[in-house]
Amino acid sequence: MKAYFTPTMNVCKTNPFLAPKGLWGLAIFSKQKPVLFTEYYYVGKRSNIPQFIYENPNSGNRAVSWITFQIKNKTYTIATTHFTWSPKGEETEEQRSNMEKLLIQLKKMEPFILCGDFNAPRGKSIYKMLEDVYKDNIPKEITSTIDPILHRERELSFVVDSLFTTSQYIIDAIDIVGGLSDHKGICAILK
Repeated sequence: MKAYFTPTMNVCKTNPFLAPKGLWGLAIFSKQKPVLFTEYYYVGKRSNIPQFIYENPNSGNRAVSWITFQIKNKTYTIATTHFTWSPKGEETEEQRSNMEKLLIQLKKMEPFILCGDFNAPRGKSIYKMLEDVYKDNIPKEITSTIDPILHRERELSFVVDSLFTTSQYIIDAIDIVGGLSDHKGICAILK
């Protein structure tokens, strides 16, 4: 297994929910060796990883990371991000600005499969900015990707984690899995 890591913040002080952990960020694990691993910071930069401040959940950088594979003469690009947080899932100007930056980069990366914690609930305008361009593969009957047992706010019913694809990719099956983290995992099979 290979690991590819994009640091976004340094969790070095204790707060009510996170013990000191060191560098946090985006990780992609793969059994396949990619032909390309790339990252793009739409907030901050790799050379300046800020210290996480509990009072400001957006004190870290924001990035998108992606890997590209060649399998049986087909190219696959898989990307991930952990998008800007907002209180109670409400849209903020910071989210809107960051989504505009992210969408510019995503356009350059196409085609791809994009997954991650978008911190913007399905049905609201920030999530819709992605839905207007890419296919949302989370089934409509799924009403939350927040784990009701492991998340500190147990009553949240938001789909904030997603799997978006460009038209070149078709998802054959998808499963939402609890018990992994404070957010549910997304497991998918490509057609």
